[in-house]
Amino acid sequence: DMGEEARLRRLHRDHYQRLVATAAADWCGVREVEWLSRLRRELPNLRTALDFCVTEPGQADNGLEIAVNLTRVRSWFFTSTIGEGRHWLERTCALSAPGPRRTDALAMLSWVALLQGDHRLAERHLAEHRTTASPVATYLEGAHAMLARSDAGAIPVLARARDMFRRADAPGDAHMATMLWAMACAFFGAPDTARA
Repeated sequence: DMGEEARLRRLHRDHYQRLVATAAADWCGVREVEWLSRLRRELPNLRTALDFCVTEPGQADNGLEIAVNLTRVRSWFFTSTIGEGRHWLERTCALSAPGPRRTDALAMLSWVALLQGDHRLAERHLAEHRTTASPVATYLEGAHAMLARSDAGAIPVLARARDMFRRADAPGDAHMATMLWAMACAFFGAPDTARA
């Protein structure tokens, strides 16, 4: 029965959506390797959940959340599937409604594009949300300034992103912003600050 199949697929999606949300909230700490290993093992199920979200009407926002959280926890990088991560971010962004969640997803997509060396795509998405006060957008602005433009202005922007993530109680994101901030300090002439 098609109704029963759709119900089971929704339950499957719900389970993996919760799993990835928990991983994104908990990855930065003593369980990091455990989370990354578990998500690697679950990749076939995560693909199935994402496929359901992009093929079933009304499910794109759920898929967007899964794809963003997998990016946030760095799963695509750990599993050497960064191109696949970009694919899911692009597909779910294209199908999702405008709003803060989609804005953060576009920032994540820009981050992935930036790391792949696609500065043009990163800049295009960055331009779309430069005016938002989101910590993810601020982080991307700083990362882009450092990695694409070699601009020392990245230092205060990344420090601001770090502080925004800390206020939002997002320790993993704050850790990533701190790491990039320290790198920017080292690259642009503040090595003592970077070491500290």
